[in-house]
Amino acid sequence: MALRFNPPPNWPAPPEGFNPPPGWQPDPAWGPAPEGWQLWVDDSAPGASAGSAPQAGSAPVADPTGQSASAPSGDYAAGASPYAANMDYAQSPTPYHNQQATPGTSPQAAGWQPIDVGQGGTPGGQKPVTKQWWFWTIIAVVVLALVIGLIVALTGGDDEPVARPTSTASSRTSDDSRNTTSDDTDDGDDTPSDDPTSDDTTNDDKDDSNSSSSSSDVGTTMDDPADPEKDVLVFEAGDYEDDPDASFDVQFGSVEWDATSDIETEAGKYFYEDPGSGNVYMRVPVTITYHGKGKMDSYDLTVDYVKDGNTTEATSLYIDSEFRQQDMPRDGGTATGYFMFILSEDDANAQQGVFAVNGYYGTDELYMAAKSF
Repeated sequence: MALRFNPPPNWPAPPEGFNPPPGWQPDPAWGPAPEGWQLWVDDSAPGASAGSAPQAGSAPVADPTGQSASAPSGDYAAGASPYAANMDYAQSPTPYHNQQATPGTSPQAAGWQPIDVGQGGTPGGQKPVTKQWWFWTIIAVVVLALVIGLIVALTGGDDEPVARPTSTASSRTSDDSRNTTSDDTDDGDDTPSDDPTSDDTTNDDKDDSNSSSSSSDVGTTMDDPADPEKDVLVFEAGDYEDDPDASFDVQFGSVEWDATSDIETEAGKYFYEDPGSGNVYMRVPVTITYHGKGKMDSYDLTVDYVKDGNTTEATSLYIDSEFRQQDMPRDGGTATGYFMFILSEDDANAQQGVFAVNGYYGTDELYMAAKSF
């Protein structure tokens, strides 16, 4: 039995001798075969010839490609096949017009390649990767991971507050060197000596301005402020400053409880501002000594005046004597300038209170008594 492929009339004419391989499917654009159309015919059967329409009532022939083989419907049984001799079917538009087969290749190789229409047109019946559900799942997971990583990188991955180092309070005489700490003692023994001459020595030491007479706790609370006549406050930089090893010493001078007249004279009529009825300007000179790399920033030091728990912040007229107007020092250098406050006349006359002092960001506040001497 010799089987011949018999395409329906609504399909393009196949190359001569074309024999579909197993698994071949027609292009869906061609449309379905007419109902009952027999795709394969037996050329060895009596009366069968190439290009003839299938005969009605002929026995179905098994289809090697897996297609259903059946007799044609009534529409084609009466000789109305488009393969009739009076129809030039070869001139109908087909995928092979204006194409030349490559020399040495069969007509079948030039076109009519097997495709699996039922599986999206890809060889082997597989969907493209981009149409697989797991492909887009992987893409989504990767994008989500990148977004999370970017958020973590921008936020530093840590929402906890950073613990800053606290300041150290050192109370010592103004003539002490930087290397002298408040804990330095001669022998660590404060017991009076039995030597009669020791009393004279002790009395001399009390009068000696170069001797240390304080503890490291002085100045750490408002109830026990440091004494400006003999004590110095020390602030050490934290890990996040430009120079984490830097520090500066702060020494306070005698308070001018009512410096209104002097300030008015210095500021002049263009800069002076009246403190208001019943108020006066109070000011105190402050000297800093810097130890570290680069130049100290004047805003690393802030001073408030506190009385009975009430805070008065420093004010400014931008006159030459103010602390903020001074040139800041480098390692070993000093700078002196006034911190100025507006007080009521009653508070100025009371001559009581403390200065709350801050050095560097995040350090503990230290306290210096406000006094005249």
